[in-house]
Amino acid sequence: MFKFLLTWHRRLKWPVFLFLFLWLASGISHPIMSMMKLRPPRKAVPTLEASSLTGASSLSAILAKTKSVVEVRVVNFAKSSYYQLIFADSSVKYYDVKTGLEISNGDQVYAQHLAHYYLQGPAKADQSFPLITEYSHEYPRVSKLLPVRRIDLEDGRSVYLHTQSSQLALVSNKTQYVFAAFFGLAHTFSFLDGVEYLRVIILTLALLAIGFMIVSGIYLFFKKARSVRKGLASWHATGGLILSLPLFLLFFSGVFHLLLKSPKVSEPLTRNSVPELVMKDDRALGFATELSANAELSGLSFIASSSGESLVRTHDEIFDLAKEDTLNLEDFVKMLIPRIVGQVPIKEMRLQDHFSAEYGFVNRLLPVWRIEAGENLYFVDAKSRQLSLKLRSIDYAEGWSFSMLHKWHFLDKLIPGKGFKAKMKARMLRNGIVIGVCLFSLILCFTGLIVGKTRKLK
Repeated sequence: MFKFLLTWHRRLKWPVFLFLFLWLASGISHPIMSMMKLRPPRKAVPTLEASSLTGASSLSAILAKTKSVVEVRVVNFAKSSYYQLIFADSSVKYYDVKTGLEISNGDQVYAQHLAHYYLQGPAKADQSFPLITEYSHEYPRVSKLLPVRRIDLEDGRSVYLHTQSSQLALVSNKTQYVFAAFFGLAHTFSFLDGVEYLRVIILTLALLAIGFMIVSGIYLFFKKARSVRKGLASWHATGGLILSLPLFLLFFSGVFHLLLKSPKVSEPLTRNSVPELVMKDDRALGFATELSANAELSGLSFIASSSGESLVRTHDEIFDLAKEDTLNLEDFVKMLIPRIVGQVPIKEMRLQDHFSAEYGFVNRLLPVWRIEAGENLYFVDAKSRQLSLKLRSIDYAEGWSFSMLHKWHFLDKLIPGKGFKAKMKARMLRNGIVIGVCLFSLILCFTGLIVGKTRKLK
């Protein structure tokens, strides 16, 4: 056993070194990216100006000329108010509220307005304002919102805006793009995304080889006489023993995350189909005009109920004119549950406005409604009327493993308090420890190569 483990411990040193170097180096880049994250001057979604619908043209007439509209939002830009028509295929059109005329390139103009609102910087001239419809190194999957418009600013920053919700999806620059691309290529092997089975096989074999090196290293440390180990070999053995626990935590959580989160294994979220908005008259428009006449609103839109009736929605209330009823968000989400979750008994339902072990930062969207139904947990975004996350028991176990054993969020508890400063101190401490462990692990890898080469020469 001793000879077998020693032989393979030495034979696997080069492939293990290669993968560990890529993973540890890119692992160091991740907390650096976190510390370099660009923070916009404004984070809150822009409010709707009072009297935005005063003198409005007929919305029902506009909808009569179009099909597959699922929502109409009222937005302000270019010193005017506009109807933003959102279609089932996620495309959008804009109509002037007063004239009822369609605005050409309305989405590009509105994206520029939002970019200036959030970042307060001038946009670069002569750009096409591309519409991003899929994830890439440029716009990673963790950003969640699609489609988005990219606006390049004169100071080198790029901003990605989800115009259908007026949300800022991502702020980036060339430095962050390089870090994100390096992390994707070296840590998750994103260049193999088109051949997922091959990616999973290669990464799994590499992780198992690393696991073998950790276990065999511990065995050899206690079986091999200490008197035989001298100089660098002694340091390598002792350092390997010390780092074996953190490396094993990274190895185990990495395998768990890889196998469970692969698109070939995980259950993809299906997009909920929402009913088409059809207006027979402008009764809902008249109600919305009165509602917004004397007050700024954080949002105003028109949607359809499951029965096809027009609803007027603000940030926290939904008005059903047909039933002469006002719904709060909880009642509204209950209406969505059969369509999103299915016909399963609801055990518990509550609003969640923070990230947790169940619903981590990677999900991005807040607030969401946490719904315990059947054997699963569901997190529903009321704004988009879509499912943000479905959580099975094994998903929760993997999420806890990845958060605590891979990203080491258990270290956050070393800094007491829940305020912003306490959270920032905890993040800095955690990032510092993670970077330190990765650096020492890289040194351990190099010493292993040197020790192996020295013994080969002898």
